Amino acid sequence: ATKEKSQSILSEFITNFLAVFTAFIGIKKGTASQQDFSKLKIQHVVIVGIVCAVLFTGGLITLVKFITT
Repeated sequence: ATKEKSQSILSEFITNFLAVFTAFIGIKKGTASQQDFSKLKIQHVVIVGIVCAVLFTGGLITLVKFITT
């Protein structure tokens, strides 16, 4: 039961991450995005959104440092 629960949580996190990430970079169409977000919990969306923003910002900072040195 514990293994199934942890797999379910991981699967849900991956689904949430992909939905938020694709919306973040604008890959999905509006209807597909609407379907994804209708299934998500707001807490997960906020957490994944913050993680994506931090990763994006960190990636940009790293890229700029790499280019300018």
